Amino acid sequence: MKVLLLILIVFVSIAKTYCQNAEAPALSKDYYLQKSKTQKTVAWVLIGSGTGMMITGAVINSSQNMGNLVGAFLGETPVNENKGLWLFYLGGAAAITSIPLFISSHKNKNRAASVALSSQNIYAPFQNSFLVKTQPTLTLKLNL
Repeated sequence: MKVLLLILIVFVSIAKTYCQNAEAPALSKDYYLQKSKTQKTVAWVLIGSGTGMMITGAVINSSQNMGNLVGAFLGETPVNENKGLWLFYLGGAAAITSIPLFISSHKNKNRAASVALSSQNIYAPFQNSFLVKTQPTLTLKLNL
């Protein structure tokens, strides 16, 4: 009996320890809109800086290649240095990284539009006229 009670206590304590919280935090429309705005801003910064780095890397690399062409014409041995390529590749990676941020920004904007708290007017008959009351509502928009 003592062993069964001990096993039951251990089982209950383990079950309580590893269970998940059933209540998820309610995320509002403002939260999703702010998250969408932040992601879109970061995405635009990444694509702008990535494009700038790609252009700068291409200019650096082409100017070095022009110097090698002039040196080869004069009889010097060309130096194979591609210093601008690493900047070009880094800019390309930054520009490509912005794509998932644009996608998640769009998804968060749609989430903000799908769930919203608002108020709706209710017209109730009252002594030969209508009484207007406002009632808070939860609006759910289904994107089909």
